[in-house]
Formats: sequence, structure tokens, C-alpha cells
Amino acid sequence: MFNFAIKELTKRKKLYLLNVITLALVTALIIILNSLGTAYKDASKLPFQSVQGTIVIQKNGNVPANISGVLLSCSLAPINQGVANEISLLDGVKNVSSALSLWDFDPDSFKRVLGVNWDDNFGKNLKTKVVEGTVPAEDGEVLVEKTYAQQHSLGVGQEIETGGQSFKISGIIRTSGNEIVDADVYVNAREAQQLAYASSNLQATEPFGQTDVNIIFVDDDQTRIASVTQQIKDTFSGNNGAAAAPI
Repeated sequence: MFNFAIKELTKRKKLYLLNVITLALVTALIIILNSLGTAYKDASKLPFQSVQGTIVIQKNGNVPANISGVLLSCSLAPINQGVANEISLLDGVKNVSSALSLWDFDPDSFKRVLGVNWDDNFGKNLKTKVVEGTVPAEDGEVLVEKTYAQQHSLGVGQEIETGGQSFKISGIIRTSGNEIVDADVYVNAREAQQLAYASSNLQATEPFGQTDVNIIFVDDDQTRIASVTQQIKDTFSGNNGAAAAPI
């Protein structure tokens, strides 16, 4: 039988060679397609690694009548911090972070201000981007984005005014510029909430509680993103149309 197989291979070597080549090409094509699929999936996540979340939650709010002082950025509505705690308990959710994004229209210059909890995943990720000085260790301290600092000749140890208050620059942070959420000034979350709560223009536009946020980042099981998104939508179903955006 072995000799027969050898003779058959010898007689039909071109046909068998063609079959072998075809099989090899098909196998290689399958491997390439699988690799491309994995690479595309990984690449699609890269812009969102900085926010430590696969789902970003925001609520559309009202447009302010008076554009001055401290306002919620992009007309985002406040979200009660308790909602973040509720979302963290949903099936499939791994981690939840939150932030407060503000616009400060002060007389001298416009600033984007971000209130950060330095102990959650979002805050911890930002810590890795500090290139000079340190993360704010106490109230009255802020980080300033490197480009903004250069444009305004600011450095560690200097003072910067935000929301009518003076803050000491404890460090310089450098972001890549393609983050979903970035800012010129990074302040402790509680102080950002105080700035928002004290702003008469902001309160006239959207009632703001002292512990409210306006961005929630959810890190979930990738295989269950549709299920988690639906659970979040159900959570917000009676909450005036909060938008849960899967990314």
C-alpha cells in the first residue's frame, strides 16, 4: 500500500502539489483574517484606554442663557453620584469612575476644568501622565495641562485662578490630545463640585447638588457590553433621558 501511495503521488504530483498550496493559502488567509479582526478590536479600544471605560454615560442638559462664570461643559446635565454606585452593582460591570467637567468663562481666559477622584481608575490613569511636580495632595492645588501651561507661562508652584478662586499648581500633566475627556486644569473632585454648586449661572441652568458629577465611565466585560448597556438604560429610564453610550 505504501508503494501504491508513492506511485500515486509521483503520477499526480502536480495535482497534489496544487492541493497542498491551496490548503496552505486558505489556512494562511484564515489566520490573517483572525489576526486582523483581533488587531482591529484592540485598536478600536486604544482611544478609550485613557478614560478607563468601555461605556461613557452623560445626560443632555439645558443651554445656559448667560455664558459667564463656571458652567457644565457641553451643556451636560448633572448626574447624582449615587447613580454611579448603583451602576457598579449591575451584572457584568467591573469598575465605575466619575468626573465633573466644567467650563470656566473668567474675565481673563477660558479654561476647561475637570474634577477628578484620584483614587478611582480614571484618576489613577491620569496620575501616570504627570510629567512634573505631583498630583494635588490637598485642597487648593491643581494640575495644569502642559500645552496650556506653556501658552500662559505657568509652572509648578505658581498660582492660577479658576472660578474666582486661587489655586496653587502642584504639577504639570501631559495628555496626548485625543482623549475623550481632557482639560486645561485638573482639580480635586470635591473642589470642582463646590465651584459648580456656587455658580449662580450654572444653578439657574441646571439644579446642581453638592456631590453631582456629569460623566460616568463604566468598565465592563467586553462580551456583555450589550447587556450592560441595556441595564444602564433601564436604570436611567425614569431619569429624564440620560444617554448611555457604548464605546
